[in-house]
Amino acid sequence: MNDAERLASILGSQIRAARVLGVTPEHVSRMVKGRKDVPEYVTVIADLLEQTPRGQWPASVTARLD
Repeated sequence: MNDAERLASILGSQIRAARVLGVTPEHVSRMVKGRKDVPEYVTVIADLLEQTPRGQWPASVTARLD
């Protein structure tokens, strides 16, 4: 599992990951499938969200989930 796939898993879907990252769902899909490189910031976001209880996620993340 690469970090784009891990972020999508943490957030619940590739669409939600795309919203949080400000990219298209197709771009996230390409990262998950290895067709695009996964930028370091995706790893950082996944690490931070994974270590933070969901109730404490920043509003800038939670506002983009629905």
